[in-house]
Amino acid sequence: MPDVAGQELAFARGALESAGLDYEVEYETTDEVVPGTVVRVEERDDEIVIVVAERPTRTLTGTFTLIDSGVVGDSTYCFGTGGYDDVRGGMKVTVRDGSGTIIATGDTDDGRTESSVICVLEFSLSDVPIVDFYEIEVGRRGSISYSYDELDEVDFDVAFTLS
Repeated sequence: MPDVAGQELAFARGALESAGLDYEVEYETTDEVVPGTVVRVEERDDEIVIVVAERPTRTLTGTFTLIDSGVVGDSTYCFGTGGYDDVRGGMKVTVRDGSGTIIATGDTDDGRTESSVICVLEFSLSDVPIVDFYEIEVGRRGSISYSYDELDEVDFDVAFTLS
């Protein structure tokens, strides 16, 4: 069997297929090896298993609060009006790494009003890769940057306010 430990998954696949070997791929979360690298190869019950490193992830949660006299809605949905008419349930949430590459996306919930002037939209994105820096954007209102340490300090729970 070809020794593919420490190689990229694509190389390992090619080497095993060239040798006429069937295999399965499993992923293991680790920050000690570059994601996509073969950590080890195991033989289990006449089967070859390639164990590949994947980046550890976190769940990012947050709230987006609009404070304005033009809030419309009730306890199950809300949206802004006038200059805030783009604020509404189902807004896209985009997370980029420090180089601007999109690493996670999701949507806000439908929102709820907390008063006649406050609309709160929540979101939760699972499997956000751990990187050094993040840019988080809700809707088209611009992004806010955080370091990993800053997000870790608040347990990956952020709050945005627009007024």
